[in-house]
Amino acid sequence: MTALKIVRSRSRVVGTALCIITALALCVPRQTNAAMVYGRILDEAGRVQPTLTFSVEDSAGKTVKENEKTDDKGGYSINLAPGIYRVKSGNKTAVIRSGSEPIRQDIHLRKP
Repeated sequence: MTALKIVRSRSRVVGTALCIITALALCVPRQTNAAMVYGRILDEAGRVQPTLTFSVEDSAGKTVKENEKTDDKGGYSINLAPGIYRVKSGNKTAVIRSGSEPIRQDIHLRKP
């Protein structure tokens, strides 16, 4: 075998291996730390808050979700990285916690 044929043969093997590795990498689900937090948003009297617009801030005060809305039954569903967050709507707030697994949390908004 000539040197050129050996180089071409090795190039094909390397190219094929890279294609297989890339295909496998695309098939493996990506790890994410975000998990779903869901439930209902209630006012101070415990009444559900349908079609309410709210935002979510992280513990540093940075807005991570903006203009989120509850459904017609006061339900919400958002994905958040693990941590502690403040939910705000108008002048009312509440604190929620997110983990690595989905969690149901009813949010009771109160004036500070």
